[in-house]
Amino acid sequence: MTSNNERHTLAVERLNFLLLLPWMKIFTWGLFLLAVYALRSFFTVIFLTFLLTYIAANILRRIAPALRRWEWLRKTLVLVTFAIFFGIFYMGGNFIIPEIIRQGQLVVKTVQDFGLDRGIHKIIPDLYARWKYALFKNTREFEAEFKAFRESQDVKQVTREAFLTQARALRAEYRREQALRLGQQRLEAAKSTREYEDLYRAWLERKAAEDLYLPADKRAKLDAAKEAALINVLGQNAFEVLKHSYGENYPTYLQSQIVKELVTGMERDRLESYTRAFQERFAEEEGEKAVAAAEQTPEWEEGFREHYNARRKSHPEDMASDYEKFRGLEAALDDRHFSALLGEEQERAGARALIQKFEALKINQFSEDASRNLSEAGIFNYINEAAGQVLSRLLGWLRQGIASLVSFTFDAILSVFLSLIIMWDLPRLARGVQRLGQSRLRRLYNELAPGLASFGLLLGQSFAARALIAIVNTALIIATLVFMGIEQRTFLCTMVFICSFIPIVGVVLSGVPIALVALQVGGPMLALKLIAALTIITIVESLLLDPKIMGDVLNLHTLLVLIVLTVGGYYFGVWGLLLGVPIAVYVIRDVILKEKTGPPPAPSATGPPAAGGA
Repeated sequence: MTSNNERHTLAVERLNFLLLLPWMKIFTWGLFLLAVYALRSFFTVIFLTFLLTYIAANILRRIAPALRRWEWLRKTLVLVTFAIFFGIFYMGGNFIIPEIIRQGQLVVKTVQDFGLDRGIHKIIPDLYARWKYALFKNTREFEAEFKAFRESQDVKQVTREAFLTQARALRAEYRREQALRLGQQRLEAAKSTREYEDLYRAWLERKAAEDLYLPADKRAKLDAAKEAALINVLGQNAFEVLKHSYGENYPTYLQSQIVKELVTGMERDRLESYTRAFQERFAEEEGEKAVAAAEQTPEWEEGFREHYNARRKSHPEDMASDYEKFRGLEAALDDRHFSALLGEEQERAGARALIQKFEALKINQFSEDASRNLSEAGIFNYINEAAGQVLSRLLGWLRQGIASLVSFTFDAILSVFLSLIIMWDLPRLARGVQRLGQSRLRRLYNELAPGLASFGLLLGQSFAARALIAIVNTALIIATLVFMGIEQRTFLCTMVFICSFIPIVGVVLSGVPIALVALQVGGPMLALKLIAALTIITIVESLLLDPKIMGDVLNLHTLLVLIVLTVGGYYFGVWGLLLGVPIAVYVIRDVILKEKTGPPPAPSATGPPAAGGA
């Protein structure tokens, strides 16, 4: 047995270990992190305010390094800088953001129509069929089969069928756009009403009952737990009276009580998921109602005319020469009347219609053969579910990002105001913060101020570097999309710019929707060309831009970057992806290795050394 002296020595060693811990440092940073957690709902505003202040302070420092003597000049430059900021946000909020939302909704709808979120059992055969048809076109068998097909078809009938199919698709596309727009308008208008809240609450309780209560493995446990809680509160006798009073309705009563508790205690992520699902359903239903009413008005056809003319500008070879001719062809009584209206375009349109019909038949044939072979091999059973889940999550991210754009605009405007106030009186604010070093909070100040100044400098430098990379990436991809004729460029390039702030993973996140849109618009060949172009841009970024621009700022190993992004994205979502790497660099260099993450900011008249990075 251990002697008393040995036990005493062990206890003293443990006590000494506890006494040697930096309790003041732990308390200070714990208090700071607790404050950050308490302000998490305002984190977007705080972060944007920091970035704008950092940018403005560096702009002023470069324009006029010595502004201490001329305070009026410094304030004039502050006003000019923030007038530019306000102009940028005003243009974005009034012109760019609505267009991004519209195009984003179309991208989501395009991916949904393609069926990717429902699995890959249709996609792989289709991709294979299109690839095989591209090879088949260069063979002698193609010429022979197409010649026999052309001789067996009535060219006038095929031409009219192709036109009517295109016309129906064009009208369906316009109707879908209007349903998305009007549905979103009705959703925004209804959010503040009591009727919307009642509908949402009823729907939420019904979904919670289906998902969380009715499954057999959960229902019995929840019933038993609720009954035990009732007995504990009411007592056995009162509980029996309650149960007897409800009689046959007792299971319904029990379910309603449990579901209300489940909804009340629902985790934030699950609640947000349900909210998005309800809003999508509400917007879709209201959009259909609004479109059904709008189709009866003269303005509807006028709107379709504008849509047709816009499509004709981007696809002139597929459209009639003007809208009036399109309407006439659409209303043609028969094939002969249609050909007479088409006139000298009949030969060219007929040849194109025959090719399109033959291509559709062959691709369908190849796709059915591939689907049958793959199903017999059992390949879909292993990867279909996983692919469906991944792409469903992608759609969820796209919808969530689109829905967040409006609130982000308001947060950005508020951040500009806050940053303007800070920059307007920055020297005085800096002196006030420095006075904390001689106050009763000096221990907290002396602990927090150097670390926050160092981290602020690192964060500002890293985001400035990534902004330069994002601008170059976006410019290259805009040129690529224009060259390849991809629509929805505003939304896709906005995604590229935002995702460029996420090292390594951002290229993949922004490239997936671009490839999917290309796949839907131009088939696998266009998608492969676009993926090749994105790969080249990624190589240019990885080998030239990142080492040159980011090397001196972060210089973190790729494996560690991926680990940080995985953990940060899992626990903190978008903020974990954006801030995970700078925080990891700061912890490793400043906290663990006690190195400097960057040169200290040069003194300036705009404030103390930390002003540029705070």
